[in-house]
Amino acid sequence: MLTINAPDSSARPGGAGPPFSRDELGGAQLLLMDVRMRSLLVREVRRRLLTRMFGVPAADQSLLATVVLLGAAAAGLRAIVARPVHRPSGTEAAIGVSLVNTALAGIAGPPARNAPLARAIIGLAVVAHSLRPLLAGSIRDVEYVERGARAAFDARYGHRRRRTPE
Repeated sequence: MLTINAPDSSARPGGAGPPFSRDELGGAQLLLMDVRMRSLLVREVRRRLLTRMFGVPAADQSLLATVVLLGAAAAGLRAIVARPVHRPSGTEAAIGVSLVNTALAGIAGPPARNAPLARAIIGLAVVAHSLRPLLAGSIRDVEYVERGARAAFDARYGHRRRRTPE
């Protein structure tokens, strides 16, 4: 369990106020306190959720009961969720490959019949061209999330980070 040695509140002027302030804590201590508070909050939410959904009193809840009840809930959800897509058989896959091969031969034309990898290169180019916007959008999204996370971290713990001269 995390313990923080904070100054006594009676030593403060007037003896009032919180037992410690943000400026008295180091950045690592503040981070650990935040993690501890979040874990306590998650535990309380789990207890209330299990009590409300399954009627199990908080005193009777254990890790094993939590795992069993959440497994039962997951099994119930599996019946609601749509089934996965049908996997093609060998015959269906062979038909699909021959259709793609014929389409690529039509795009490349007769001169490409003698080139060993012309159809593969054309297929790769088509796939790469269609995936480019998706990858560019994903990279932008990752950069956006990273900037937001860095800004949130600096807003909370930046006052304790050592600044290096540039």
